[in-house]
Amino acid sequence: MAKSKGKSSGSGRLSWDGRLWDPSGVQYEREVEELTRSEVFDFVRDANIQVAISHGSRPLRWLAPDQRQRVWREELAPNFHDEPNWKPPTGAPGQLPFHAELWKSGARRVVLLTDRD
Repeated sequence: MAKSKGKSSGSGRLSWDGRLWDPSGVQYEREVEELTRSEVFDFVRDANIQVAISHGSRPLRWLAPDQRQRVWREELAPNFHDEPNWKPPTGAPGQLPFHAELWKSGARRVVLLTDRD
């Protein structure tokens, strides 16, 4: 049975066929496939833009505005794909670096930080 095109579960998800839903069920389309570090930093500070993390096979992690700068600084920036001499953390030898994409639905935007795994 095919999934409804406009709605999803209340937790927000990313499907393997390239669709993204936020926690309220709004479906987004990818607008920009690769954001720069400075673009991500600007978006992380904008409370009007949602931020989600896709890491391995885990469910999407949606960040509240008050969490974003800390999570970016401590977890994501050091593992962003353009970090010089990047190596996977000792405890996660198969980890891939994060990339950032911009998704849209009308005037709404989501920055998706993904390890593309």
